[in-house]
Amino acid sequence: MKKLKDQIKSLASNLNLASRISKAQTTNDRSVLLELATSDNVDVRMAVAANDNSDSRVLKALSRDMNVRVKINAAKNPNTPMDSLLDLATDDNKSVQAAVASNKSSYIDVTSVLLKTGDKHVLLALASNANTNTIALEQLASSLDEDICRAACRNLLSNHKYPSNEVMALSLSSKNTYERTNIAKTTDDPNILRILSKDANLGVKSAVANNKYTDDETIYEMANIEKTSGF
Repeated sequence: MKKLKDQIKSLASNLNLASRISKAQTTNDRSVLLELATSDNVDVRMAVAANDNSDSRVLKALSRDMNVRVKINAAKNPNTPMDSLLDLATDDNKSVQAAVASNKSSYIDVTSVLLKTGDKHVLLALASNANTNTIALEQLASSLDEDICRAACRNLLSNHKYPSNEVMALSLSSKNTYERTNIAKTTDDPNILRILSKDANLGVKSAVANNKYTDDETIYEMANIEKTSGF
């Protein structure tokens, strides 16, 4: 009999917990969210931290939660205030920092802090965030890491309507001299060749001049630059 009572009690408790988690996920009642934010249950607090209806006061408190998963949800929430995001951007846990980098609010001051982390996952999240400012994306587009470079270039093209030539130039600037020379020798894209024709390295320029896909206009411009430079 006691065992049956314990089972019923446990079932009731689980149902109550499921109800609280559901409410924390969906309610727009801020007084309810404030109360649920102090729950002893991590899943309830996680749900409150992820709820777009949670206000800055609730999210500020949850951003200091002892549980990493709660902090990650608070770091992603666009309603989390900037001072809390700045604190989270310097968190010891890289997953928390990456969550801040993916935040839609994308404050410039927060982005500046994240750029200094040097962590690939953090920078990749920043490069993929549609709301990351263009100055930061330009920096990320010239990253030596191919994944970060590609994500930032894609972001500039699709979300910031950057001219493709400018994005291409940023991407090429991350390559070393050997890589740029090899691209100049092998590419069949006149736009890439036009960008590389302005390279500071003479070996790269020579490869452009000898590439059969370099258009006449680019060759003409290169010849004029050589004349005016006195070569």
